[in-house]
This record gives sequence, structure tokens and C-alpha cells, in this order.
Amino acid sequence: MITQLDLRHFKCFSLLKLPLRPLTMLAGTNASGKSSVLQSLAVLHQTIRDHEWSDRLMLNGNAVRLGTVADVIDQLEGRRSLEIGVWYENDERLWRFAGDRREMSMKVDFVRIGDRELAIEMLHRLFPVDDTFDDKGNVETDNIEIASRFSRRRDGLVFIFGRHKGRLLDDIAVRDPGYVTWILDGDGDFPDVVKDVVHNAQREARNEAAISRYLARKLRDICYLTAERWGPRDQYPQEDPEMAAVVGPAGEHSASVLHSAGERDVLPSLVLGDSPPRVLQQVEARMATFFPGFQMEVEPVRASNMIRLGFRTSKAIDFHRPGHTGFGLTQVLPIVVAALSMAKDGLLLVENPGVHLHPAGQTAMGAFLAEVSAAGVQVVLETHSDHVLNGVRRTVKDGKLKSKDVAIHFFRSRTEAERDKKSQVDSLGIDDEGNIDAWPDGFFDQFDIDINYLAEWS
Repeated sequence: MITQLDLRHFKCFSLLKLPLRPLTMLAGTNASGKSSVLQSLAVLHQTIRDHEWSDRLMLNGNAVRLGTVADVIDQLEGRRSLEIGVWYENDERLWRFAGDRREMSMKVDFVRIGDRELAIEMLHRLFPVDDTFDDKGNVETDNIEIASRFSRRRDGLVFIFGRHKGRLLDDIAVRDPGYVTWILDGDGDFPDVVKDVVHNAQREARNEAAISRYLARKLRDICYLTAERWGPRDQYPQEDPEMAAVVGPAGEHSASVLHSAGERDVLPSLVLGDSPPRVLQQVEARMATFFPGFQMEVEPVRASNMIRLGFRTSKAIDFHRPGHTGFGLTQVLPIVVAALSMAKDGLLLVENPGVHLHPAGQTAMGAFLAEVSAAGVQVVLETHSDHVLNGVRRTVKDGKLKSKDVAIHFFRSRTEAERDKKSQVDSLGIDDEGNIDAWPDGFFDQFDIDINYLAEWS
């Protein structure tokens, strides 16, 4: 799981360190940076997925189109660079990207792993390629020389430095009163302390490489759904599953994913009722929780790369084209398809999941995404709906999602934060009963404000 996102000079943030949990909710005023948080992950995603060997951050692609460097750098405090960092538990991978303000992509300036800044020689999925270690983290001895420099200390310790292409590889301390020179080539008998240091380096390298590979896969396989999702269509494109493995930022590949992934099993804890555990049947069953009686048909159009969807909410009627059903249905379908087709430990980003839904449906959506999170999919959602929030709270109260696995962040605009001398983001707590520990001004309080006004209580 990605446990924290760090942003520096990205859009409206001078500096943001945002904790993430299995379910993270972003709430707050308009134009306060909620979507920017999702976009920072989406831009890493599209670079890693579509430009595997690139040494540039691709600002414009299929997931997001962010414009030029000038559009993404904080205009108040940034100059020509920005930083994005992601954490896996206590390990950080941070990139600094730089570019001319008119450019539409940004050069990778450096990558920092933990407290080490790495020189950029070759990048694979935005992570440095280091041929000092093989894929299993074992030392490739032909690439390492230990001996070229040393210094003697009063206590008799001699420090021998290993170098790889001019970079400090490791510091090895050995107790030896004489002049020491070793070439680590796999031959010869080395003191145990040398072997211990090499073994430690191997272990650390294996762990570091594993974390980098994990984060690369996690970012590559993100499913990002924007608020601007496709409405009803008579036909939908049928795509190669290798090219459209997720529903797409506008939900444009939802029908294609239903067709290609429909026979896969959903995560066990998400299976509803007696319906088969396949994606296609579970999507239909889950949609019926939002739209009672919902059924659908998914049919490839003969002699074309298109798919036709049909919907109905009663067995007594025929299937209709999507345009003849409620608009909310086509807005919910991509979310349900995305969530139920995700693999465990996937990362789902959703903007405004409650749009075009009745309040009861919004609560059901919050509960559904909370259950998806409890099943093992990391979810980050942005919402203006207190009903979506309450759906999450109810799921916590019911014991289906642990309170410690929920993060709620309230965003203020930079102008408001500076005017009121408050932080741009407040992180709120939630207990096992679904109670929230703080309600800052503007955090889903408009109903109370309006009722007080109508009752002339204030």
C-alpha cells in the first residue's frame, strides 16, 4: 500500500505531506487541490504505463492532460521544478522534475530513495536501473571493485570504499594494521566482516529493488476515474485488453472491460448473494443495489470493434439503450466495473463517485467503496457529498472496515488558509463507531447552516 504522498511546488501546493490509508477520502471547498492530489498520482501512472523507458514526466496522455510546465508548477513559490514522492511504509521514492515553463513534459532531475539521491543514467518505469545487482538483488561481482581508496584511523580500522561507475557503492570497515587492497571478484578468502557487509548490501538491495518494483507496478496499474465520465452511448468501443485493462479516466472502456474480464472472479468478500462470483454477474448484482431490478446485456456488434449495452430495471420490459435509462446509471456503472475488476492491492482513484445519484444512492456508494477497500483494494476518493461520507462511516460502525484504515482529509483553498492562518489540509480522525473527531468550518456543515437560517436560530 502507498502510505503517504508528498508534493512540493505541484500546482497549488508549496508543500504537502498527505497520509494515505486503505480508504482515503478527500473533502473540502472547490479549487482547494483535491483533484490535484489525484492528478499527481495519475501523471506518474501514465508516464510509467505509456513511456516505460522515458526519463521525462509526461504531462499529457490518456489519463490526464495537464498542459505545460507552467500549468503544474506552483506559481507563487515554484520556479522550474516540482517534486512528487510516494511512500511504502517507511521507504520513500521521490522524484524531482524540471523543465522550461513552455514545455509539455519534464525531465527527471533526480530520484531519491530514502536518504540517497541517485544519479540518473537509465530509468525503467521512472526508477533507476542499476546493473550492480541482478533481478534477485545478488551482487554482480564483475561490476564491483573494492580497494581503490582507504583511510586509516587511530583505532586500527581501515575503511575501504567500493565504487561503481564513479559512485560510492559501500563503505567497508575491516580491522587490519597493514596496507589492505582487495578486488571483490568472487575468488579469494575475505575476512568475515567483508562478507557480512556484502551480505548486508545484498539484503538491502533485494529489499530496495522489491519495493521499487512493487511501487512501479502499483503506479502502472492505477485505475483513475475523473468526474467527467461518459454519458449514454448507443455503442462502446471494444479494445484490446492489453491496451485497455482498466475502465479509463472517463469510463470509456467500461463495456470493453466487462466483455474481456467478465469471466474473471471478483475478490471473495465482494461477492453478493447467490450470483456467480464472475465480474459480469457481480456487476449486475451490485448495480441492482443502486437501481432495484437492474439487469444488463453485453453484446459485441457483428463485424465491428464495438459493443452494445442494454439495460432494464424490470423483467417485464425489454432491454433499452443506455440513453433511455436514468443518467445516473451510466455514471455509476464505470465505478462498479472498475472496483469489481480490480486485483487485490490495486489502487483506485475516483472523483465525485456520488454524482447524479439520489442521496440514498450516494450513501450506498460510500459503503460500497468502503467494502472494496476492506477487500484489499486501496481507494482514494474525492467527494462533496456528506452522504458518501456517511456511507463510509456506517461501514466502519458495522465493523466491515477498521477505523484505522480510513483517512479523511479536509482541504481549504490557499487563499482561505492564508487569510485565516490555517493549514491547507486538516487530517481528521474517525473511531470505531464512525464518529469524526473534528468538524472544521466548511466540512459538510451546510445542512446545519441552512436549517439554522430557516428556523431563525442564527
